[in-house]
Parts: sequence; structure tokens; C-alpha cells
Amino acid sequence: MELKETIVASPAAKIAAVLVPLTFVGTIVTTITMGLKGDDATAFIGGVSLLLFVVIAFLEHRNQAHVAVMKHVQDGFTFSMKIFAPVIPIAGFFFMGSPDVAPQILGKGAPGYLFDLGKALAAHVPLSMVTVAIIVVLVGVIAGLDGSGFSGLVLVGTLAQALGTPVGANIAVLAALGQMGSVWSGGGTLVPWGVLDVAGVTGVNPEELTRRNFLPVICGLAGATVVAIFMM
Repeated sequence: MELKETIVASPAAKIAAVLVPLTFVGTIVTTITMGLKGDDATAFIGGVSLLLFVVIAFLEHRNQAHVAVMKHVQDGFTFSMKIFAPVIPIAGFFFMGSPDVAPQILGKGAPGYLFDLGKALAAHVPLSMVTVAIIVVLVGVIAGLDGSGFSGLVLVGTLAQALGTPVGANIAVLAALGQMGSVWSGGGTLVPWGVLDVAGVTGVNPEELTRRNFLPVICGLAGATVVAIFMM
């Protein structure tokens, strides 16, 4: 007979299991009712998360809470740097291709070479709504394979504007499609290193989880691409 390990939750964990979802539901309601947007909404959610973090640390660790807080903050910064470090060179490279941002980096009169490339490509390759949508979603999927799901957002957003403008596509819809490809592929679906947190909590093999995710995610992206083409 296989023995199963029994995990006994601490009182602080039981309180947190109720406190955290209720607090975030209240945060969502407050954000909507007060009409918070952009930086204000981000600051509000971040402040609530930090307050919950500190309160739960005190409930769990008592007089050693300050030690636990600093340890988790250090671990969080280390993890975030590993995940989001690729964003820095990617963002810098593709921002230099935008005619709006390039002058701020390279100086006045700097060309937006990425947009120029998109226009040149449109002049020599028969781009259409269909081909542009497929290119953007595929680039999003590839960019998301680093496991973070977010490092590709800058890329697909700039690419959507560069390729979508010459064919007259709806840039917002095209960018959203590319973001879906990036987040759905790398944000915990198609690569084992992107599902480690979920797999660790649930006790599921990461490779098995990604294998089971593959078909529904690809079908979802294909369906989303078709819908986006009609919306553009």
C-alpha cells in the first residue's frame, strides 16, 4: 500500500487561505468602483499585495517576521531578474526600431528601421491580414518559449504595428493576438520550465503537464487567430 504524506496547514496558512482571496476580491471591486487605471491601479494592487505579504509573515513567523520578509524579498528579486532579464536587450533593440522611441535613444532624426523594414517587406512580399496575423502569433509563441510569457510582449507589440500598418490591420487586435501567443506559450503552458510553479504545487510532472497542454493551447491559438483575422 502506498503511503501518502499528510501536510498539516498552520493556523497562519488557514487564515491566509481565506484572507488573500477576499482581499483581492475587495481590491478588484475597489479598482472598478473608484475607476483606477494605469499607474494608480498598479500601485494599489502592489500595495495591497505587499501589505498582505507582511501581515502573513507576522502571523507565521512572529518575532522572526523581519528575517522571513527579507529572505522572501531577496528570493523574489533574484527570481524576477532571471525571468525578466531578457526583456532589457529585447526591449532596447525593438524600441530602437520604433519611430516614436528611436529619437529618444539614438538622437533627433533617428529612423525607425523596424517600421521601414515592415513597409519594405509589404512592398516586396504579398502581405495580407492572414499572413500578418500568422507571422505575429508565431513570433509571439517563439518569444514566449523562454518561460516567462512576458518578455515577448514588447516584440509582438512593435511587430504588430510595423507589419499591420502597411496592410491596414487593426493594430490593437493584432498586438493582442501576438500577446496571446507569447503568454499562452511561455506563461505556463507549452514549456516545462514555465509550469514549474504550478507543477510543484500540484505534484504533477512538468513534462507531462506541458504535453497535455499542447493540443488545447495550439487549438486555442488557431481559433484566436481566425477570429482576429475577421476582427481586423
